[in-house]
Amino acid sequence: MIGTLRHRTQILIRTEEPDGGFGTTEVFTELTRVWAKFMPVSGLKRIEAQSYGADITHKVLLRYRGDVTDRHWLSWNQRRFQIKTFRYLDEKTDWLELMVQEAETVSG
Repeated sequence: MIGTLRHRTQILIRTEEPDGGFGTTEVFTELTRVWAKFMPVSGLKRIEAQSYGADITHKVLLRYRGDVTDRHWLSWNQRRFQIKTFRYLDEKTDWLELMVQEAETVSG
């Protein structure tokens, strides 16, 4: 399964910082880079996910990391993804499966 992890991915943490006025600006800070596999979710699976209140666009597989939660984001191929849910594959701590929602395209 390791050979299928061919997408170099950034794990990000999102914070809000004052913008100098009365608002805030989102800031994404890279925690680390990992190899992952991004898999688009089919239409039927997206409908199932929406019934739970989440619009899941991709499933992402990566080696287990105990520090990744649904508070983190991923960046891959100039696209940003919010982690909605995660689980340990086969209830072991070898692999982590993330269900993510594509949020935006990152410029630059």
